[in-house]
Amino acid sequence: MESVKQMMDGHIENLAKETDQLRARLETLYDMTKGKSRIYVDSEKLDQLFHQAEAIAREMVSLQSANEILYQNRGKASPKKAVSSKANGKFGGRPPREIAEKKRRIQDLDNKTFILHESLTPEERKEYDELSYDVIAWETKKKFRIREEQEKFER
Repeated sequence: MESVKQMMDGHIENLAKETDQLRARLETLYDMTKGKSRIYVDSEKLDQLFHQAEAIAREMVSLQSANEILYQNRGKASPKKAVSSKANGKFGGRPPREIAEKKRRIQDLDNKTFILHESLTPEERKEYDELSYDVIAWETKKKFRIREEQEKFER
C-alpha cells in the first residue's frame, strides 16, 4: 500500500511531466506563430495558454517546496515523541533485539507444544529452558533498574 508521501510524490512527478510537455508544445507553437501575420489560432489565446503553462509550472514548484517543508523532519523525533519516549524509558523501554529474538523463539516453541500438540525434543527443551532463563534474568534486571529510577525520582 502506498503512503501519503509516495502518493504526493507521484502526483508531483506527473504534474511536472505534464507541465513540461505542455510548455514544450506551447513554446513550439509560439515560436511558429512569431512574426506571422496570419495564423489559424488567435495569438492572444496562444499567449494566454503559454502564461497558463507558466502558472502551472510555478504552482508545481510551490507544491514541491510545500512537500519538502511538510516532510523535512521525517524520520526525526518530534518534541512530542521525545517526551513520550522518555516516559516509556522509565518503564524499561523496548527490549534489546537479542531479548526480542529469544522471546520470539520461546513463542515458536510454545506454539509447537500447545497449538500443534507436539512434544519438544530434548535439545529443544534445553534451548527453551536457556532462553526462558535469559529472558527472565533480563526482565528481573529491568524491574530492578526501574525500581532504582523510581527511588531516585522520589528523592
